[in-house]
Amino acid sequence: MTTKNILIFVHGMMPEDIPPSTISVYDQLWNSVKNLDNTLGQRVDFEDIVAVQWGHYDARQSPDEKINIAERFIAEKIDNKILAENPGLKNLNLLQNIINLPVGHHPSEITRPYLHFLRQKILLRGLGDAVYYCGEQGKIAVQVAVYAPILQRLEHYRRREESDTRIRLHIIAHSLGVTIATDFLYGLFSPTTIDFQNESQKRQDPTLFITEARDKNLEHLRKEVIDRYKFWRKRENVRRLELGSIVSLASQLPLLLLSKQRVVDELFVGRTLSPSDIGIPENTNQILWKIFYDIDDLLAFPTGLLYGDHSAIKDYPVESGNYPSTAHADYWKSPGVHKEVAELLSRRMD
Repeated sequence: MTTKNILIFVHGMMPEDIPPSTISVYDQLWNSVKNLDNTLGQRVDFEDIVAVQWGHYDARQSPDEKINIAERFIAEKIDNKILAENPGLKNLNLLQNIINLPVGHHPSEITRPYLHFLRQKILLRGLGDAVYYCGEQGKIAVQVAVYAPILQRLEHYRRREESDTRIRLHIIAHSLGVTIATDFLYGLFSPTTIDFQNESQKRQDPTLFITEARDKNLEHLRKEVIDRYKFWRKRENVRRLELGSIVSLASQLPLLLLSKQRVVDELFVGRTLSPSDIGIPENTNQILWKIFYDIDDLLAFPTGLLYGDHSAIKDYPVESGNYPSTAHADYWKSPGVHKEVAELLSRRMD
């Protein structure tokens, strides 16, 4: 049986008012990794590189595209500087006086501009995306947008009926993208997910995006995505899929796991999570999942011990940026990250 590598990039939060194309940051990491191992470009076909984009506006106008603009609108309405400069609003004299205090008048004057940036850009945009994804309709919209291009590429192998080809998935995800990617893997590999041929078990399906979407604009794409996801989740087809590797950057997964009752139930009794639920074999000794976090990044957490200190999962503290305000976005260009990713892909891409 031959093996085909599929490399999947999934971005996370985008703090910019007008987010740039994520293709540039994907290329930055991938090109740096290929410079460290020039054989990697030959181990994955260009067509098998899936550059996911979601959550920022383009001509499609799908529901997930609206979140960035909605967050921008909220940011403008709660911005203390704008409020203080608006004389038509009530009860803001004190706020205006606080903001205009001379430097040195109060210790917080030094940190206030920095905290303002973190509140407006990092917390609002980062937690805003997470809140959107934790809601039922937001999760449906995001999962459809992210799963669609991945399943479109897998469709190539289904259409050609390459039953003798093993498909090895490699995922590089950032921020909220880590949670979305692990949800995708859970739906494929967890033994607790249903076989869709058994309709009586449908109510037990933990993959929320299968539930009915209320937005009619989603219906056609949603149906296509669900049909393709169903195909690969069938036991005879999922055997052709294999998890090659996971790279997670600046992940909030430990927090967002709390949105799932099944996880809360496990943690309540002190049980760690099963790596096999996302495709990591219980008996492997190889590192398959590298988790990068900067301790100065407010939205990045280590994760490995939640899976029982499994030898296939390793946390890597890094210094991704020079400042906490930029650390969350700078993993893509970190030489330390590039080196570890190159080692992982060199080992796992046959």
